[in-house]
Amino acid sequence: MYVNKKPVIGCLGLAVLALALVLAVVPVERVSAQDQKTPTCESCHAGAARDWARSKMAGAMNCSTCHGSEHNKAENARLVRTPTPATCQKCHSKQVEQFASGKHALGWRALEVVPNFAKLPAPVAQSGCIGCHQVGYIWADGSQGKCDSCHTRHSFSAAEANEPEACGTCHAGDHPQYDIWSNSKHGKLYQMTRDSSRAPKCQTCHMQGGDHKAITAWGFLGMRGEEPDPEWRKIRGTTETILKLIGPGNAPGVTRQTYAEWQAERQKMLDTCAGCHATSFAKRALERGDAVIKESDKVFGQIGMLTLKLRNERAIDDKTQSAILREALAYRFSAYMGTFHGAYRYAWDEGYLPLTDALVRLGERTGKLTNQR
Repeated sequence: MYVNKKPVIGCLGLAVLALALVLAVVPVERVSAQDQKTPTCESCHAGAARDWARSKMAGAMNCSTCHGSEHNKAENARLVRTPTPATCQKCHSKQVEQFASGKHALGWRALEVVPNFAKLPAPVAQSGCIGCHQVGYIWADGSQGKCDSCHTRHSFSAAEANEPEACGTCHAGDHPQYDIWSNSKHGKLYQMTRDSSRAPKCQTCHMQGGDHKAITAWGFLGMRGEEPDPEWRKIRGTTETILKLIGPGNAPGVTRQTYAEWQAERQKMLDTCAGCHATSFAKRALERGDAVIKESDKVFGQIGMLTLKLRNERAIDDKTQSAILREALAYRFSAYMGTFHGAYRYAWDEGYLPLTDALVRLGERTGKLTNQR
């Protein structure tokens, strides 16, 4: 019997081994959500689960860490917990604190002070303004921001957020910083090499050392609270009035309130530039940008005064005045942002040139009105 059993056991062993090899080679079909008694998050949220699997955080936590465990079926979706910066702060306290002290955290408030925003149809506002300004959304728990504006869910990749394309979604249009950088020598070199030691990307200069505060000396509007130049101070009064009239000038935190604050941020930028350039070269380049803001303010101020005159004489209405000023502001942005970024097309063709053309056209319009009277 023993002799007869030996080949039987040997055959059984070979059969088991063969089955194991087949199972190792042939992929096992995943059981679908409908076949499971208890659906998983992946059953309904396949795309999110796929991205989450790519995330570094996937190995340290699960969906319930951020979303809670109350929602476990379609019928109780309202019970899901939406993560806020306060959720992220438990692990990323430094980054959340930096962000809260910077300009992006004020994005929602900046939107609310623009008069025309409240007048927009809801779908238009959602598709345009809100999409970008929600980076500073104010949550019920008091925290501000949407981390996934840059760290796209659900992979939340720091590497992706550290590329210039992450900025391009919002820094375009009438404040086209990404487009300006892309057109500059720095931008072209980085796009060719993908090497930030060869040429800087957005984060190199605006998030030094990974600082999520992300502010500059001139801020978003090219303004500062204290102006040491007497001539410029007079011009600035008109610029400030216009910016408040159309809305952006009412936004919180858009300017460095003291000259000392402005100098501190300027020094940070100089130090960054000195990583590649001579400090003297960097200083001259930045001062050229300062000078272009001043020259643009001269033109922008004149445009503003002419629209006020036309409005007072009822030659234009509020909507027309706002449209003229918004267009002129966009040209002003391009002129000085193009200069600071070394993007000649935006400094001139998209900036100072059309800004002065707008002044000429408006002057002709005002002159014709005067002659008619």
